[in-house]
Amino acid sequence: MRARAAFLAGAGSAALLAIGWYASLSLTTDDATSSVPAAASTSGANAGKSSTGASTPAPTASASSSASAEPAPAPVPVGPADGTYQGQAIGYEFGTVQVAVVIAGGQIVDVQNIVADATKGRGQAYPLLLTEVLQAQSANIANISGATYTTLAYAQAVQSALDAAGFTG
Repeated sequence: MRARAAFLAGAGSAALLAIGWYASLSLTTDDATSSVPAAASTSGANAGKSSTGASTPAPTASASSSASAEPAPAPVPVGPADGTYQGQAIGYEFGTVQVAVVIAGGQIVDVQNIVADATKGRGQAYPLLLTEVLQAQSANIANISGATYTTLAYAQAVQSALDAAGFTG
């Protein structure tokens, strides 16, 4: 019984391989005729040779003579346009943060605080967070010890501004 199951499983696998192989041979050219590569269409020692013994080149797709050359598309500018982009205000446990990101030459060159009202001295982290953003060139910044919530809110505010700019950094 096990031998029969093994045989049927093997036969099924072989059938799937044969179907996949056959499907790969059905190539279509531009004029919608089916062609098979020369090496696959013949077998044995005469593979790739005609009845006269000369090698036959593999079929190639040729461009239609009626096709016209299209002009190349205009280059797409990479990155956001230079400018200042304002993000959303992010409220958190100790205040609200809203920033504007200044982009020039595809780089973040400044982060301006629009709203930065952290309580109990947590706003002292903003200059350090600015440095982190400028170094990382993204909102993916290192956490500042003692200002975890402020760091997270600042990073969200910066990301909001970068999203407004279309900046992928």
